[in-house]
Amino acid sequence: GGRRNFFINGAMQVHQRNVDITASGTYGMDRWWLAHNGTTTMARDTTVPSGEGFDYSLKLSNISGGDAAIGQPIELTAAGKQGGLASGKKITFSFYGKCDSGTDSISVICNFRQGKYSSTNQVSFTGSGSGVTLTTTWTRHIVTMTIPTCHSGSTMAAFELNGISGTSYFTGFQVEIGNQATAFEH
Repeated sequence: GGRRNFFINGAMQVHQRNVDITASGTYGMDRWWLAHNGTTTMARDTTVPSGEGFDYSLKLSNISGGDAAIGQPIELTAAGKQGGLASGKKITFSFYGKCDSGTDSISVICNFRQGKYSSTNQVSFTGSGSGVTLTTTWTRHIVTMTIPTCHSGSTMAAFELNGISGTSYFTGFQVEIGNQATAFEH
């Protein structure tokens, strides 16, 4: 038993702060952070994929002066202790995404780290940096990676979507052990 989805709040249901955020390095919807080099607004929105059972999405808008990134840390049980993220296993990330106009090529990244913004002793998952393309149609994107051995000082697996350059919406984030995505765990 137990939960298979390592993410918390993948459907953006919990939004205790209930405010839009613009500051890089801060949290918006519970557990989800925003980073950018220029300006970006993160907000909760009701634009969702039809028929998938979601009520909310994470919306990024007003992006200028550089790309934006969003992410969530998956905390390890203790520094250097991988727990359920055993080295050599496959791990699959899935999410629904779309953009307001045109297309937007973004990267799906996961690294063991000592802090969400620190690359000190960083160890990248094999397949990290894989690209997906957002379109104006909701699409479930699926990326499978291989889990590496973490550094003894790693405290988290830091997941992020990077290179977001236009108004975009995301929901249904799930990460699970194995090489295929299963239905979103509501």
